[in-house]
Amino acid sequence: MSEPKSAGRPMRVCKHCGKPLWPWYCNQRVHRKCWPTWRRKYFREYQRRQRRELKQSWEEPDGNEA
Repeated sequence: MSEPKSAGRPMRVCKHCGKPLWPWYCNQRVHRKCWPTWRRKYFREYQRRQRRELKQSWEEPDGNEA
């Protein structure tokens, strides 16, 4: 754990191709070139999760709607 993060090894790897994402990519999960393919693969799962969260927020009593 003593070695600095920038010691040759990248901070994270691309979720799609497994290749390194270098520090200037660090807010991304995938390479730009991998993004369309990755998004297509995972978008349905992402939508499902979003819908579930939305449904939970809708089910909470609001008081405004009679």
